[in-house]
Amino acid sequence: MRTRTGGRPSGRAAMIEAAGRVARRDGPGAVTVDAVVREAGVSRGGLMYHFPSKLDLIRALLDEDVDHLRSLLLGDDTHDAPATPADRLQVYLDECSATPGEHDYAALVAALAEDPGVSASWAELQRELDRIDTAQSEPGDVRAVVARLALDGLWLSNLVDPDRFDTDQLERILAAVWPAPAPPTTSDGGDG
Repeated sequence: MRTRTGGRPSGRAAMIEAAGRVARRDGPGAVTVDAVVREAGVSRGGLMYHFPSKLDLIRALLDEDVDHLRSLLLGDDTHDAPATPADRLQVYLDECSATPGEHDYAALVAALAEDPGVSASWAELQRELDRIDTAQSEPGDVRAVVARLALDGLWLSNLVDPDRFDTDQLERILAAVWPAPAPPTTSDGGDG
């Protein structure tokens, strides 16, 4: 996110943040030009200068979310890439958890509702994760891809019905999606 000197987000970045707040608070369908104008405290003309259409605004919100997730999953200047498919899946789970947060990817749903073609950056990231997970797994092992698909379904279910599962049910579901590895066994052989 670009900031002005002094640490405040630029006008464009503040508008994207406002769109994200609207999507998280009121649902992806509530991301409208008027709602973001109110949330950001800017004029309609100011918003339209940066985002000529609602779709442009949603695309910017989606691209920011995908860039954030990409940096966590694939690494960049500030984040190390997870070493294994299991590590990457844990980051994916933590980031796309059932609890909405700063990046709950509601923009993806809004983008798909407006124009399925706008989600190309999300599809590109998913295909890249598929390639990496497949390359780092045993031949034919697609468990990491299947687990990520299951987490995507859980995330989408939560956007539609956040009260569908209680905490205990959610923990059991997550354990079934990707069980924690068995703890290492210790030997009493004393080989040193």
